[in-house]
Amino acid sequence: MENIIKKKQKIAENTFEIDLRCPGIAKNARPGQFVMVRLSDNGERIPFTIVNSTKTNITLVFKVVGFSTKALSNLRKGSHIHDIAGPLGCPSPLEGAGNLCFVAGGVGIAGIYPLLKALNQKGNNLITIIGAKSKDNLFWVDKIRKESNKVLIATEDGSAGRRGTAVDVLGMIMRRRLDMVYANGPLPMMKNVSKVTWRMVKTRVALSTLMVDGIGLCGSCRVKVKEKQKFVCLDGPEFDAHEIDWDEIIRRTTMFCDEEAHASKKCKCGG
Repeated sequence: MENIIKKKQKIAENTFEIDLRCPGIAKNARPGQFVMVRLSDNGERIPFTIVNSTKTNITLVFKVVGFSTKALSNLRKGSHIHDIAGPLGCPSPLEGAGNLCFVAGGVGIAGIYPLLKALNQKGNNLITIIGAKSKDNLFWVDKIRKESNKVLIATEDGSAGRRGTAVDVLGMIMRRRLDMVYANGPLPMMKNVSKVTWRMVKTRVALSTLMVDGIGLCGSCRVKVKEKQKFVCLDGPEFDAHEIDWDEIIRRTTMFCDEEAHASKKCKCGG
């Protein structure tokens, strides 16, 4: 039987990891792709990056931010997911060779893992910068270290690594020769990464935007790239960070705030 939760665990504050049995998706998944998950007939479709895969299972990591992710976090091992569509999106082109730097924050720490692993196997020198609010928000540090030549950690409260943000640390190492920067995390963080690397080193980012269907029909994941409209679900999720209209995409993240607040107030999914 497919779409079964084989493992579930809390890995950081409000952050969960689940392994799902999805042989059809798992055998075709490539670094950079995602799935759309729906928990019920009338539920919303939620995009999640495929952060690891085996012959039969895929791994997802998510943070509880609203009604649907709260409901997902309350499911137990053995639970059946109503439907999962994927793999979706374009696989990462795995660009760059030589000295590569990964910058990650939030669930983007897991999001960089498949790319990091693939580029490590190509023999690159990999520097990874992980940022979090505090040590309680950090996870997968050992997994990231295994695939990196060097790992630098920053926390806003100084409880682990350097005090500050991942972008602060990136600014400190920009004097080194870097051939490519990859970033994955909150949109404001990636916008600031693109500012730091502007005109200095090519930078790719994995966008996580609002999506309704994940197949290019709804248009909610629209993003302006080099003054042209692109769809994150079809043309992405990776793009050149220096070609993105960051202000527009950040504005669009507030599209369904009222609906989300209404759902969270009216619906209860347990604790």
